[in-house]
Amino acid sequence: MTRAGFTKPTAIQSKGWPIIQSGNDLVGIADTGSGKTLCYLLPGIVHIMAQDLVQPGDSPIMLVIVPTRELCTQVEKECRRFASVCKVSTMCVYGGVSRTEQLQTYQRGVDIMVATPGRLLDFLTTKEMNLSRITYLVLDEADKMLDMGFEKDLKQISTQIRPDRQTLLFSATWPIGVQQLAKKYCYETPKEIKIGSNDLTVNDRITQNIYVIQESEKLSKLVDILCKIAPGSKTIIFCGTKQGCQDLSSALGKYNCSNIVMHGDIPQDERESIVRQFKGQFVNILIATDLVSRGIHIPDVNYVINYDFPTKIETYVHRIGRTGRAGATGVSHTLFTTKSIAFAPELGDIMTRAKQKINPEFQELIDQANNNKSDNILAKLREGLQSKVSQIEEEKKEGSEAKNGTKKSINPEVASLKDAERIQSEIVKKEQASPKMSLNQVSSMLAVKPKMIFKASPKSETKTQSKAHKPALPGLPMLHCPAPKLHKIPTVALNMQTKSQSKAKWGKK
Repeated sequence: MTRAGFTKPTAIQSKGWPIIQSGNDLVGIADTGSGKTLCYLLPGIVHIMAQDLVQPGDSPIMLVIVPTRELCTQVEKECRRFASVCKVSTMCVYGGVSRTEQLQTYQRGVDIMVATPGRLLDFLTTKEMNLSRITYLVLDEADKMLDMGFEKDLKQISTQIRPDRQTLLFSATWPIGVQQLAKKYCYETPKEIKIGSNDLTVNDRITQNIYVIQESEKLSKLVDILCKIAPGSKTIIFCGTKQGCQDLSSALGKYNCSNIVMHGDIPQDERESIVRQFKGQFVNILIATDLVSRGIHIPDVNYVINYDFPTKIETYVHRIGRTGRAGATGVSHTLFTTKSIAFAPELGDIMTRAKQKINPEFQELIDQANNNKSDNILAKLREGLQSKVSQIEEEKKEGSEAKNGTKKSINPEVASLKDAERIQSEIVKKEQASPKMSLNQVSSMLAVKPKMIFKASPKSETKTQSKAHKPALPGLPMLHCPAPKLHKIPTVALNMQTKSQSKAKWGKK
């Protein structure tokens, strides 16, 4: 650890190690580059050394599941650096390379397996691998695995592991999906560690620069930024699409700006070669998609440029987190167009929390985006009130035209016409007094929420059903909603067991 430059534990390591060493399940939330890998690795090595030796053909003891191939190789390399001293073996399982070589490594017997869900599930389906001895399970970058749609694969993999395992989840964000994931896969209620606030935060050592420009001005602005960057500085430029990366690379080539491109369509062996070139400073500019936004640790990246703004604000945080790692400082440049104006308020909040200065042009966009939200809420409110008034008028008309002395009553759930007119008049008065209303003022105007009542199509009903269910609003046309068709979801042919069956099979831990 001394040779690796380890001096003292980070915040998540100092909080997480005692919990993990006590055998508890854990959910760790911390920013990228905060030392999460070492947080679960070192206790994992201690856990392995307390178990019987792994024999050839045996299952590993520790399993780390990660979302991408790049993160898989990076985590395995970090594991090998610390585990080899303790004579603990490691291996990678990921797609895009030969299955035969990975299978041969597994058959020799390994202690730690770092895998992506797809390739691991492939080996389990063909019964070439088993996970019968896994007692230490780690889900790294859990939020990204959910974004990439791996939840079904994780569920199938977990059925092949004994249920009384120790489970650790690590993530950079804490969305509802990760919270549900923790409840599903942890044997007991997990302990939670959150480093920082629940809000999206950025390392305050990163200087954030926002440029409000037109779409046609992006290339010239990018060239201007690159000309001001010191020669030899490592720079990552993020684009929104794979084709956009190729087009930008060709455009920069015309300015004699050497660069390399990395995205999902590039074969795995070429990706690894590109990362080595960029780390070795053979090329100082890397143009990439969000494939590089997480999982690739390059400690000396000086600049990050967002040529295309991402489709999620969380991705922005991960992108600029590629710089300013391990105590270093960094700079990010973002080319912001009106196409991404909806993200302006959230981006402004992130910059404010990081104590960054917001330029007047970007502040103007933030104000415009907030006004647009207020206008949209007002429009929806007017539309809802108008439909409410029309519905009440129709009910009153039908009630007056009732025949044979039967009087049709108005649904008590619907507000009276007088109440609707009162709310509408208040809105008009407020708009005249103050044309620009705050979101809190607008939301407080809606006193009564209209209720929609849906009824299934009479064709799908039986005679007894049609008698039992009478219209809730007499005289109003009913909305016919045919019953949805149910499709049976195919399952992978694995030897799945329930939790109780797994306990009976594996016995006590």
